[in-house]
Amino acid sequence: MPETTALFLTTTQVAEQLGVSIDTVRRWCLHGCRGRRLRHQRIGDRLRIPEKAVI
Repeated sequence: MPETTALFLTTTQVAEQLGVSIDTVRRWCLHGCRGRRLRHQRIGDRLRIPEKAVI
């Protein structure tokens, strides 16, 4: 299985990219949105997010 391309973004960058508030991004990371968690790993203050999760 090919490795998923990952984006290394700060919470702020994700919020700006998706046009949502930082709190919303944090909530997705914790609880998921519409039953789907934002798949990520925390690396310092950055989130490693598989590209598919953002699109």
